[in-house]
Amino acid sequence: MKKVLVVLVFLLTLTGCTRVKGYNEANVKDFVDLIMEYETGKKSGVIYIDLRPLGTEEGKEEGTYAKSHIQGFINYNVKNGSETEMVTWLKGMYDTKTAVILVDSDGTDVKTVAKWLTNAGYKKVYYYEKGFSSLEEKAIDLLHFVSGIEDCGCGPGE
Repeated sequence: MKKVLVVLVFLLTLTGCTRVKGYNEANVKDFVDLIMEYETGKKSGVIYIDLRPLGTEEGKEEGTYAKSHIQGFINYNVKNGSETEMVTWLKGMYDTKTAVILVDSDGTDVKTVAKWLTNAGYKKVYYYEKGFSSLEEKAIDLLHFVSGIEDCGCGPGE
């Protein structure tokens, strides 16, 4: 019995070290609150990444970062990059203690990238799993949405 308890405590300790959480329409306010905790300085050490295609300043194609994005989010077009490229790029700028908050087009890429990042040692990875359009619709009055690419901080995927 004592051995089982020791093993359980050990497993709980291991799983408590990494926090990966997805948010959706039901808890969009919690996702916004998480972003605001970092924006207001209640928490520190974060990188916000929008994984959608960049688009162009002129065209601002629908579904792209250029058309609309949350202010403060940088762009990394995951479709043009690889796991190795992204992890190398991110680790070159941010250590694994940095929280990573992700959005994408439809919720598919955020789950893949969250797995890449946790495998690379990132301990706090959060994402919105219903895609950018859903987030924008649900949080239009809660977050500051902007257009353009001048603030993209574009990663090598672009």
